[in-house]
Amino acid sequence: EAIVRDLVKNGVNVIALARRVEKLEKLKEELKNEKGKVIPMRCDVSDKSSIDSTFNEIVKKFESVHILVNNAGVSYKIEMLSDDEILDKLMESTININLLGLVRVTRRAYKLMNDYGMIINIGSVAGHSVPFQPFSINIYSGE
Repeated sequence: EAIVRDLVKNGVNVIALARRVEKLEKLKEELKNEKGKVIPMRCDVSDKSSIDSTFNEIVKKFESVHILVNNAGVSYKIEMLSDDEILDKLMESTININLLGLVRVTRRAYKLMNDYGMIINIGSVAGHSVPFQPFSINIYSGE
C-alpha cells in the first residue's frame, strides 16, 4: 500500500492487483486527488487462469507495463510432522503464491514492457533463514 501511495503521489498510474479488490477501491478513493491514479483489478496470483485473464485485460486497456512490483506472499507456521493433508495444502499454497505467482506475473508483465521496464521483487526476511526449531517450521523458509 505504501508503494502504491508513493507512486501515485509522484504521478504514476498504478494498476493494482489483489484478490480483495475492495481494499484497492478504498485506496483509489483516498488517492483520487493525487497526480497519478489507482486502477484496481482483481487477481489471484495463486491461480494461473486469474493471472492470464487479468493480464489479457491489461493488454486490452493499457497495452504496456513500465514498472512491476511483486509483493504478494504468504507465510504459514506449521509443524512439519502435522497432518499430511493440511501440510500439503499449505505447501502448495506457499509455492503457488510465493514462487509460481511471482514467476507467472513477471513473465506476463515483462512481455508488456517496451524499451524500458523495471521489475521490483519484494522479499521477506522470513525467506532468509530456516528457524532452528526441531518440529515447528515455517514452510516459506524452505523455498
